[in-house]
Amino acid sequence: MIKLFILMFKIPFHVFRVNTLITIFVCLLHTIGLSQKQGNKQFIFVWDVTKSMEGFVGQGLPIDPAKNIFQDVKNSMVNIIKSIDDDGGKIHIFPFRTEIENETSFNNDKLGRGNAISYITDYEIKPGGYTNICGAWERAIDEIKSGNITIIYLFTDGKQNIPHGSLGKRCLQEVIEIYCNKVA
Repeated sequence: MIKLFILMFKIPFHVFRVNTLITIFVCLLHTIGLSQKQGNKQFIFVWDVTKSMEGFVGQGLPIDPAKNIFQDVKNSMVNIIKSIDDDGGKIHIFPFRTEIENETSFNNDKLGRGNAISYITDYEIKPGGYTNICGAWERAIDEIKSGNITIIYLFTDGKQNIPHGSLGKRCLQEVIEIYCNKVA
């Protein structure tokens, strides 16, 4: 039996910038086997790395420092990873723009968490691309394994701004519903 819990947080990060909001979608997919034994945890970070995360608001316009949340998001991801206990699971990081840029996985042990933190802190945004949340979300859903507990974090400052398949720009809800209907 698979249970799906979807939590959406709109968190004001007044510590970071006044009036800056980051939307974090946390989708906790909890799989319980027949024996009720829980498996390893998988942590999947679906991470928007478009220029808008650094405050880019449009071609020819100056960067808006009040909208630059990139370092704050990196710090949040690092803090989450630091709080994870060893369990033999995996940490997956999917930085995305139009496509996933450099999908990377690490073992959930001290060394793996250290490498994941280094990967995040060293990551630099490249110019170009659109925000394709649905494509990255679908890839995260593909990573769900029966018998594991999977926690998916989505870090973005925006919304889908490129059509995704037949679902167009309003695809996130449909992608989640398709998955829920698939496992129901």
